[in-house]
Amino acid sequence: FNIHTHLSIDLSGSMGGSKLHNVVRLCSLLFKITLVYKNNMHLVITGRGSTVDANVKPLVAVLYNSDEDTPQTFMSIFSRLRANGYTPDGLCFTAIRKYIKRSDPTTKSYFINLSDGAPFYFEYTGIKAATHTLEEVNKIRANNVKILSYFISEQPEYQNELFDIM
Repeated sequence: FNIHTHLSIDLSGSMGGSKLHNVVRLCSLLFKITLVYKNNMHLVITGRGSTVDANVKPLVAVLYNSDEDTPQTFMSIFSRLRANGYTPDGLCFTAIRKYIKRSDPTTKSYFINLSDGAPFYFEYTGIKAATHTLEEVNKIRANNVKILSYFISEQPEYQNELFDIM
């Protein structure tokens, strides 16, 4: 069977430094595994955040798609990746859903979310944003997609209640 993995990275400003460095290392590992199993494993990596100009907007960028991009593309993009802006998770998940393949008898699909916090984008914050994000995750789950969501923190004891809701 085929494995389709969609990895979505929080690229908000708080994900900079060692958090982003470790996320890039994980992406590199999955990228290398995909190269080995290229006939059966497909990987899409998206970054989400916001623009940082005067007209701040939620942003989703397809950083790598193993069905379309070359290894050189991966190396070029991930060597220059930076974190900046806000965290409009649920708003971005709405756009990301179209890139996630539905699981069926011949395909297993996974959605992996890497983030260091809860949704925050102007008035899109708090319990309302976390609940909306959960709704978007449940729409992905409804396509028989397995969900893995990881909270990235430099402080092991730190927990985020809103992240737990989403």
